[in-house]
Amino acid sequence: MTPLEDLWRLNERQAILPLEAVRGARVCADITLCAIQRLGILSASLSGVRHGTPGRAVEDDDLYLGMTRRGHSVARQGRTDVPLTAGDGVLLSAREGFTMTHVEPVQFLGVKLSRALLSDYVHNPDAAVMRPIRGSAIEWLARYLGAILIVPPGEPTPDGDAVRRLIPLHVHDVVGAAIATARGSALALDGLGVRAARLHAIRSHILEHLDSARLTVASVAAAHRITSRYVHKLFEFDGTTYSAFVLEQRLARVYRQLADPRFAGRAISALAFDAGFGDLSYFNRAFKRRYAATPSEVRNQGPSNP
Repeated sequence: MTPLEDLWRLNERQAILPLEAVRGARVCADITLCAIQRLGILSASLSGVRHGTPGRAVEDDDLYLGMTRRGHSVARQGRTDVPLTAGDGVLLSAREGFTMTHVEPVQFLGVKLSRALLSDYVHNPDAAVMRPIRGSAIEWLARYLGAILIVPPGEPTPDGDAVRRLIPLHVHDVVGAAIATARGSALALDGLGVRAARLHAIRSHILEHLDSARLTVASVAAAHRITSRYVHKLFEFDGTTYSAFVLEQRLARVYRQLADPRFAGRAISALAFDAGFGDLSYFNRAFKRRYAATPSEVRNQGPSNP
């Protein structure tokens, strides 16, 4: 156990938030700290302790995610309290000032986050401040952070510095997913991982709205409560682009219909417009470049696979 007077020394060394004793409560703390660029992690067994930034810390632009793994905690920002039980998390703003109080024994995880970096993964993260965050993303994040903390602070990860540089990106990605899920996003976390699950949900959304002239990267981002920049990043991670994916799907839809006898009576221009194309000249050029044949030639060839 770490004596309370030593917690201030740990704070100075690791830039973790100050701690103080809760009057009348039994104080104990067993703390593990890990500092990585743009990321700080605190894992602790705490009792009778309060920590945070009780005054306005305008010079600190970071966000903090507090997660109670076992027991009960209370987060306070301004005059608002958010009680947390096992499995709950809450996003807090350092510049607004906050405290986390643990009167009885708890298992606690705290993550210092970059507001700017988190904004790349979820739209307007400040709107999630002081709102409870629950669900599979929080559980996934807790397990991921636990794996990071197995490595002693200051030591390289088994896979080297390259992997270590990716850790802050992964953590901010998962926190963004947790926020989106708490807001009611359709994002589902499964064995594919957060990034792949996001991309799968976005692709499904695009296919459902492929014929809409209002299908834009901005509309897709808004529907999934993330930024347009992050939508582009997701497709880049997959080795393509948003525009290329949309174009490929629209061309493939027209191709299938041209080869389907059920659409023999529909004009090619009508099929193109129905697939979301607004410019026939562009459609014809893109179609010929993709299939090395004109739409009329494909229709005359009969059924085949694109």
